[in-house]
Amino acid sequence: MKYLAFLFLIITIFGCAKEEVPFYGDSTVNGFRPFTTNEKAIIYSGGSSDIMPLYTIFDYDDSLVLRKQCIDVKPDSLDADLLYLISRMYATVNDPANPGVGLAAPQVGINRNIIWVMRDDLAGDPFQVCINPKITDVTQTMTGSNEGCLSIPGESHVIQRYRAIVVEFYDLSGNLHREVIEGYTAKIFQHEIDHLNAILYIDHM
Repeated sequence: MKYLAFLFLIITIFGCAKEEVPFYGDSTVNGFRPFTTNEKAIIYSGGSSDIMPLYTIFDYDDSLVLRKQCIDVKPDSLDADLLYLISRMYATVNDPANPGVGLAAPQVGINRNIIWVMRDDLAGDPFQVCINPKITDVTQTMTGSNEGCLSIPGESHVIQRYRAIVVEFYDLSGNLHREVIEGYTAKIFQHEIDHLNAILYIDHM
């Protein structure tokens, strides 16, 4: 019941969008690949609220996953596999023993375009799940600040990021969002979207 209430909250908070893009047909026709057997094994390796093991660059096999380009996933609020994955990702980024401000699917072994981002630009600093996110425009102004990563534990470095970006992403219901994001939240989005493109923050040093 707690799990269902959590998912309802996500859809309620972030289901309102400026544009709705329908998705019809099966994933093959529309270019979306269903989760593989190996991906499902990772997704269902624990309970829906269980923390997932984090992939790090210090492990060779993990690093191969982190350095692999991710692919899109079909947004679908009725997809049990997708809902289970994002629930476990949410638990992972909110691990009291090792909390983060963002998490990308490859960091838990799934090369799909899914991220969780802490929206400190919104009241209450809520976490938001973004499906198939991409940056479509950036400012010319860049700012530097200290940055770390759950996949590179024990390290932090000053990294230059764009001060403001335009980002597009889908919510679970398939609604397209376009937003101008600034400041710290823009930095989080850039960091997590980099993960989807096989880029680590240390690559910007």
